[in-house]
Amino acid sequence: MLVDEKLSWNKETTCYLLSQSHECGILQRMNSPKEKREFLSVLTRLMQVDGSEAEGERQMLEATLDYLNISDTEYQTLKNQPEQYNPPKSAMDRIVHFYQMSVLVKSDGVIAKKEVDYLNWLALRMGLRQEAVEAILERLRANPNEVLEPQFVIETFQVFHN
Repeated sequence: MLVDEKLSWNKETTCYLLSQSHECGILQRMNSPKEKREFLSVLTRLMQVDGSEAEGERQMLEATLDYLNISDTEYQTLKNQPEQYNPPKSAMDRIVHFYQMSVLVKSDGVIAKKEVDYLNWLALRMGLRQEAVEAILERLRANPNEVLEPQFVIETFQVFHN
């Protein structure tokens, strides 16, 4: 899939993006229920930070729930009692989490300032290189309806690696 190819944000798009993250390894290594809950808690907060839950965001979150085998009941409990997010220890896992978060922000085609601010804060908390984060966020803002390829994110972090 080309980076400039436009897709509608539906379950097929979300599954494609999740499968790309799976190839990077993060979702298959996220075995602990606690890790899954923490990750979904942060995705939920990110989805809600701009004051609206767009259809594309909901579809992405639902596909992520399916992919991680989280029931609707578990998710509703998690939504009402979110868990504190503890970033993974592995740098690659943190980068892939950032990728997933970026895809969620993009999924409605609108990149709100509150979403960018929260994503920036999360990236700082994850210890990610600010220069790489800014380059990726700039790409998000410049191309809100285009697919954000996982390889682009990984390569951007490689460019700014110490």
